[in-house]
Amino acid sequence: MKIVRIAVVFALGLLGGCNPTPNPAMTGMWLFTLTPTNSFSTILATANLTQQGSAVSGPVSLAGNDGTCSATATLSGAVSGQTLTLLITQSQSTIVNLNGAANTGFTSASGNYTTTSGCLQSAEIGTWTAVLQ
Repeated sequence: MKIVRIAVVFALGLLGGCNPTPNPAMTGMWLFTLTPTNSFSTILATANLTQQGSAVSGPVSLAGNDGTCSATATLSGAVSGQTLTLLITQSQSTIVNLNGAANTGFTSASGNYTTTSGCLQSAEIGTWTAVLQ
């Protein structure tokens, strides 16, 4: 009987080792910096994110470094491997589309963005970086 228990524990240990390691969670406080291609003004976004499965969401505060933009919104999106597809919405309207990738430890990320409306200029494009705080 003791041998059977040892065999079951050993087999379960092997099965647990066969599962791929899950992606590190994006859960936490992130500081995003959006840098427009045609402007010197950057937008800072502080997001308190939660990741459940591949879905990411949380509240975000936007602030322009020149004092022109200050707003609250919601960030949502998906994680696939290290690839990120994120949206910032305000009053049911998408105002920023962010695409990019996180580093392997999920402590930083970067990519490109486009804006559609809100306190950001319409049809603006640029790059973004984010750091887990």
